[in-house]
Amino acid sequence: MKWQKILKENVKYLPSISELIACLLAPLLIFIYSQYAYGSDITTFTTDIYLINYFVIACMMYSLIALSNNIKFSIISTAVFFVGFSIINYYVTIYRGTPVLPWDIIAIKTALNVAGGYSFTLTFEIAVAVILTLVMSVLLVILLPKRKFISKTSIFVRTASLIVAVYLFSLFNTSWEIESYGVKTDTWAHKDAYRKYGIPSEFILNLKFLNIDVPENYSTELKDDIINNFESSYQTYDVDKTPNIIVIMNESWTDYEEFGNIELSEPVMENIKNLDNSIFGHAYSSVWGGGTSQSEFEFLTGNSMAFLPPNSVPYQQYLKGDTNSYVWYLKSLGFDTLAYHSYLASGWNREKAYDYLGFDDFISMEDMVTPLEYGHQDFCYDRVDFAELIYRYENRDMSKPFFLFNVTMQNHGGYDDFIMDDVSVIGSDHAYPKAEFYLSLVNQTDEAFMELVDYFKQVDEPVIILMYGDHQPYVEDEFIYKAMGIEDPSDKTQLIERYRVPFVFWANYDLPDITIKDSSLNFLMQDLLSLAGIETNKYGEFIYTLNQTIPSLSFNGYFDNDGQFYTHEDSAGLYDDLIDQYRILAYANLFDESYQENSITSQRG
Repeated sequence: MKWQKILKENVKYLPSISELIACLLAPLLIFIYSQYAYGSDITTFTTDIYLINYFVIACMMYSLIALSNNIKFSIISTAVFFVGFSIINYYVTIYRGTPVLPWDIIAIKTALNVAGGYSFTLTFEIAVAVILTLVMSVLLVILLPKRKFISKTSIFVRTASLIVAVYLFSLFNTSWEIESYGVKTDTWAHKDAYRKYGIPSEFILNLKFLNIDVPENYSTELKDDIINNFESSYQTYDVDKTPNIIVIMNESWTDYEEFGNIELSEPVMENIKNLDNSIFGHAYSSVWGGGTSQSEFEFLTGNSMAFLPPNSVPYQQYLKGDTNSYVWYLKSLGFDTLAYHSYLASGWNREKAYDYLGFDDFISMEDMVTPLEYGHQDFCYDRVDFAELIYRYENRDMSKPFFLFNVTMQNHGGYDDFIMDDVSVIGSDHAYPKAEFYLSLVNQTDEAFMELVDYFKQVDEPVIILMYGDHQPYVEDEFIYKAMGIEDPSDKTQLIERYRVPFVFWANYDLPDITIKDSSLNFLMQDLLSLAGIETNKYGEFIYTLNQTIPSLSFNGYFDNDGQFYTHEDSAGLYDDLIDQYRILAYANLFDESYQENSITSQRG
């Protein structure tokens, strides 16, 4: 019969017993090796966790077999990929605080830019995982049949492998099916989720965040109704002449002293906190340990990362053309706008993003006139960064008011690669070398900012300066818990303090004697415009008004006027309607093309 003839002709292509055993056993071993490399306790995994991760790995492996018709090559390639990916995740987690997520792939260039600032120490677990992977690969080469690569179609091997791959993919092609195996996401602690549930299944599960859901009942009419019918509480303070505006987003700038739980050899923010004619306060960032561009995005647009996938990168994922921002709004008022970053221009897609946000020009480390001086690695000192800022101010277009947005680099992570302990934690016996190095850097920021203030005290034109931190640094957890008084790291009402950063407003004209409540980065621009005596747009009025009811709203949750913190999941519905209105306007501001066309009122050139 015909099928018997086909079977006889293709019998040499059938897998041997050893190949079948290898195919069945390999995904389990690969999962064990890869999770061990990441630092997981593999004895704590449930059967379901093993099973779903086995499926993910097997799906890739059988797909490779179907494509290559080479079992040995496919198993070894799958092992190298997953073990290698786990090792990458380990180091990314060590230096950023969160592992690799699906949207990080597009940020690889930024990661490579700053990779030189970190040291990579080989751990026992990684060494064991690499050795076991090599041993497995050698055994596969020795024990499996020595087949040449077969170009002729192998009906049975390829078809069977493809069927298995498709079947396995069907088991977890939607998030709820993965979650039915007990796998969950934890946007507060991705690193713990990767250890607890397995990197393969967690990574797949996070793919669901790549899609941006349209807010429920969203329509242009609903958006217009919200923006046109709220009662605005926006107010400005009297300023004789429109001031020049300078904003400094200071890398990893954090106030560990405010909690009163640590004693330092010298205060590191004393000058700024005691600065005359200033307003000092704190705000909550949506990111921790990294994610600088997300903090830029929130400040420059007024949108909140609360309405976007966790750890997503708007500059790279969502900005595809001219995008609503306060930069465009200031341009419409006649401002000359400049973005300035004292590091490589390529990071976070800034070259395109700043153009889309409305900046007239962008200068980076490559364009700086001031002679560069580096601290650790290739990170420019703040005093040098500020000297370049002064140069750009002096050489601005004098016929227009000036808006400069500066992102610094001095305090960037990589604190274990250079030893400096000008500032030490008293009583710790140098148990926190990363933190002491970081605090020594912050002390230099304090001095550099005072030099900047001293310069602008002498200029005749009115100038207002805002400096704020983008996120906290990734230093020793033990130091952070001690400094902030965090007794239970699983308690989100305590853990939210890891997202707290300082800000300071200063001007060379009289500022009002006011206190700004603990805020969030997406609200700060409205305070800045108000203090500068500048009317804002309708979206800004809405945000300013919202801020009077909800002082702080970030990715992790929000605070009410009584200082009570709520996660977005456990909000008790107190302000759901108000937050939903914000969500709708933020969606329109970022994604509604017709709204953007009508809102961006500035011309290029």
